Amino acid sequence: MSSERHAEFLAERLRAFGLSISLDPGGSSAEGVLSLGPTPFETLGRPLVVSRARFYTLGHNRLKFFDPAIFFDLAALDVSRCNSKHEIESALRRAWAAQMRALGEALTWLQRLHAQTQVVAGGARLRFIDEQAGPVEVRAPREVLLPSSGALADRSLAQPGERRFRALPSLESANELAMSISSAVSERARHTADATPLSGPDEEKPLRGKRARRAMVISSSPTGPVELATLLALRHVELDHFRDSSHALAAFRERSYELAIVDAKFGREDGLELAADLRRLPGVENLPIVVVDERDTPANRAAANVAGAALYLVKPVFWPELEPTLLDLLDHAARRRYQRFPARMAVRTAASAGAWDELTELVARGGICLRTRRDILPGAVERYRIHLPAPLEPIDVDGDVISRANLPGYASVLAGIRFRRFLDGSESRWIRVIEELARRAQRGPRAQI
Repeated sequence: MSSERHAEFLAERLRAFGLSISLDPGGSSAEGVLSLGPTPFETLGRPLVVSRARFYTLGHNRLKFFDPAIFFDLAALDVSRCNSKHEIESALRRAWAAQMRALGEALTWLQRLHAQTQVVAGGARLRFIDEQAGPVEVRAPREVLLPSSGALADRSLAQPGERRFRALPSLESANELAMSISSAVSERARHTADATPLSGPDEEKPLRGKRARRAMVISSSPTGPVELATLLALRHVELDHFRDSSHALAAFRERSYELAIVDAKFGREDGLELAADLRRLPGVENLPIVVVDERDTPANRAAANVAGAALYLVKPVFWPELEPTLLDLLDHAARRRYQRFPARMAVRTAASAGAWDELTELVARGGICLRTRRDILPGAVERYRIHLPAPLEPIDVDGDVISRANLPGYASVLAGIRFRRFLDGSESRWIRVIEELARRAQRGPRAQI
């Protein structure tokens, strides 16, 4: 049975229980809401009252809860034996209670060691305060998550299990625990010192050099600005030349560009109209456009400004002098170049061991925001397989981790991934998804996949 059929099967079953479920046609995962009874969820602090919990489906019998964020760290819930909404809530509460029991036992263990502790996330998380390493998350008695600091500050541990450390039962003090954590951090650092940080779902590894960027030039010149193409190529910028607007717009549906250089007039066409059309493309929020004109007049400058030009040049143009300015437009746009859309799609990497256990929060032409439990750090380069809605096949992309947002008190993080390259000509499939999200956003309600 396909992943889409699994999602449909589970969505139909949950609807029969009275749950609210959203499933896009051909989607590989459905998203739903489980209303909860008034009984609070016990924690190490004040009990929490949660009125509803949001989840997405995995396969044909599992639910992954993600909102409130305190539920995201729970393992996916098997609901194959649940026959009602009440039984699903009971299964969720049992999983939560088991996690809280483990934390309670961990707190007793730390107190026995006379360790300094901190309860966070409304009592749902426990930390051991190491004077050297800082806060260290504790998951169960003798089980901690190694901190992403010190020797591990610049490393991404591929497997979630690599962060887990089980202390020896013979420990008798907080000082001994701190020293054992420090030794474990050093050991993990040595273990990964010679290992490549690159990972992916297949044998081929991602590129390691600088990320290639793309620019397009639209002019009536038979060859295009050869000098400019040479200059940009030395800066890892690919320059594509088009002689008419139809080919330029069609190219943007197959590939995404980060800069456009447009002649104000090329042949019988108006470059300012094309500039406005480029900025209105689905998923484009702020495309830097350079307008090149034959003659400088106040009216022409005003028209270029109305069309959204970031720079207005008058021929002849001496490109070497403008190279720093063009690179600045590529690197430091005032706003995001690509519009972000909320969409949840399953993702896996080599660290997933074949499971689609990570999830997109936001997607754009140029990247994704990924929710993960891995110790993923900025600077890493990874390969991601993203499950697209049917009938589109999954895509493989290489991506740079450019940001990480910790969720205080939780093991999960939000990682900003900027695409480096698409494999096997899959970029056009990704753009089709973005275009559909853009259409839905224009129609009104929040779009989801």
